[in-house]
Amino acid sequence: MTEDIQPKKKEDKYQKIFALLDELKIIEAQEKIDKLLKRNKKDYFLWWLKGYVLLYGGNDRYEEAVESFDKAISLDPDNSFAWEFKAIALRSLGRYEEAIACYDKSMELDPLDYAAIYNRAVLLERLGKNEEALNYFDRALGFNPINSFVWYNKAIALRNLGRIREADEAVKIVNFPAGGL
Repeated sequence: MTEDIQPKKKEDKYQKIFALLDELKIIEAQEKIDKLLKRNKKDYFLWWLKGYVLLYGGNDRYEEAVESFDKAISLDPDNSFAWEFKAIALRSLGRYEEAIACYDKSMELDPLDYAAIYNRAVLLERLGKNEEALNYFDRALGFNPINSFVWYNKAIALRNLGRIREADEAVKIVNFPAGGL
């Protein structure tokens, strides 16, 4: 009987944190997470949640977010979300190569991770690896062929490669003005 109570208590605690986040009570949510982590340092979800709150809490606490995601990964290395969100934090720090490695791990664990595929392509383009970026933009379009952000960023990569005609065609697909690149 106590086995049924424990998961329920844990779920209730998570729900309280989500309620605080819904109300944009970020500091209170962080305090609640830290309090819970003092009692249970092996809860990978709490470490992920702490990283998430640090990442999106509006305080530019990206380095701390990376540390929290690292802790979540150490507890559950097969959690693709932890790898993906670590990549987002690293990207926010301008550490693109490390972010790409995390996106790769996320895609290894979840080959259908559309966000990881698309974001990897964007970072490759930013690093000037436009040909490789095009392969990932095409993979992303295979999942969602009408995503205007993917087409727009693919057009940028094509333009960077001097393939202006193809870039213009890509922006026409999503009704962006060709001169807007």
